[in-house]
Amino acid sequence: MANEESRTDYMAFPAERVAAGEARRKEKAERYESPHHPDAQARAQARMSGRDMQTNYSMPAGVIGATDSAGSISGGRGGVAAGHGGGTSGTSGSGASGNFGTGGMSGASGSGTGGAAYYGGGTSNRIAAQPMAAAVQIPEGQIPVVVPSFTTPVTEVEAVPISLPSNYAFYDFKALYVRPFRGYHLSKLSRAHEEGSLLYTAETVSSVLSTPEGHANLAFQLTVPDFYYILYWLRINSYTKTSYLHTSSCTNEQHLKDVVAGTKLVESLKHTEIIKKGVLEETFLTTVPDLSQFTLECQGVELKVATMKDAIEMTDHPNFIDADFRFLAEKACYIRPIGNDRMSLVERCNIVMEMSAEDIETILAYEKAITEYGVKETLRVTCKGCGTVRKDTVVIDVNSFFH
Repeated sequence: MANEESRTDYMAFPAERVAAGEARRKEKAERYESPHHPDAQARAQARMSGRDMQTNYSMPAGVIGATDSAGSISGGRGGVAAGHGGGTSGTSGSGASGNFGTGGMSGASGSGTGGAAYYGGGTSNRIAAQPMAAAVQIPEGQIPVVVPSFTTPVTEVEAVPISLPSNYAFYDFKALYVRPFRGYHLSKLSRAHEEGSLLYTAETVSSVLSTPEGHANLAFQLTVPDFYYILYWLRINSYTKTSYLHTSSCTNEQHLKDVVAGTKLVESLKHTEIIKKGVLEETFLTTVPDLSQFTLECQGVELKVATMKDAIEMTDHPNFIDADFRFLAEKACYIRPIGNDRMSLVERCNIVMEMSAEDIETILAYEKAITEYGVKETLRVTCKGCGTVRKDTVVIDVNSFFH
């Protein structure tokens, strides 16, 4: 039984609009023809074989098409595929009235001969389907990085997931959580600052990192750019009112000439100011080197990325001041025995000492193939001596980063 309280009233078409339409048809001496009439399509095809009909659909040239091989995109009611393609004068797509489903839809399956299809079809289209976004070009010798998604929750209230500039390309874990520092963390950072120990800083950072799988000593497994990225996160989220001194030297050519000429003091080149907030520029890794392109002659050794563990071992070694040790250590950071991450840096330096020149070049090529990623902080600095404005990049000192 129909609900009498709910009904829809259909309004008749206004009489004046009907009269106006009749007048236009009389002026054109053209009988009105419903597109749904059984014989409408046949009659329209017959008419179009002799002349082009005017259409109510205006389509600018170059958007869906200019003219097909018969020039019928400018006329012909049926041929203008409204939206999803069809032949304007195609053998099976020359519809009578330009309506969806009546005609002009054959371009969707590519059967129209003269179609200006929007999504394909028609063998003589001037404008074909709209091109899809160009695929990202992967450089030769590189593999695209798959960006992980965080799907595993952790029970720690303050822990939040963090994206890394490397997109986790070098780790066996694909999610990392971080918590802000507390008082007991700051006490250890104070010791790291006083003793100049990168080891203590990394241990403190590790204590606020976690993974759903329960990995330990996470800061030591990170690459250096990822580690610095987390340092910035911790500074921003643990020290909300932090500020620091930034000292720079003016490089303006005229200012330097004035100092040489004695018209300005040497001290005017130095500029120190308190910085409360800089601009962070993040760069994320999109590809990694294809290891199959980098083969070593040295047996039982494979390439890897340098980590914070390597950096700490290298900088804490008493021979770090010697250039020959630094050369060997920098190369040793990128190798390990196959499947073994426990060999010390000094032992790996001994391996590098026996490597061929070709293997050394391979290590350097692999290091270079890892595209730049990470975070850097920039500042706009104005020289008080000459007024020059320039952009400076902040150089991070890990041991004093939080002080």
